[in-house]
Amino acid sequence: MTVCLYHLYAGVDVDAARSRERLTMLDDANRWLVTGGWSEVPHEKTGAVSLHIAAAKGYADVIKSAVCDFTYF
Repeated sequence: MTVCLYHLYAGVDVDAARSRERLTMLDDANRWLVTGGWSEVPHEKTGAVSLHIAAAKGYADVIKSAVCDFTYF
């Protein structure tokens, strides 16, 4: 994995940050399943929602949690 020198200098653990982001998104997807649906507004310029971000970043577990269970609604 290539790491930006700025992140090394700033002391940022890129892997930990990515993992934290993925877990937060997974928690959100699971919460939405329990409460009955999405509770977010698409980004005003791109129209992207968290599912787009999860797909772009390869967070397959987030996508699976969000998409597979929604087929029943």
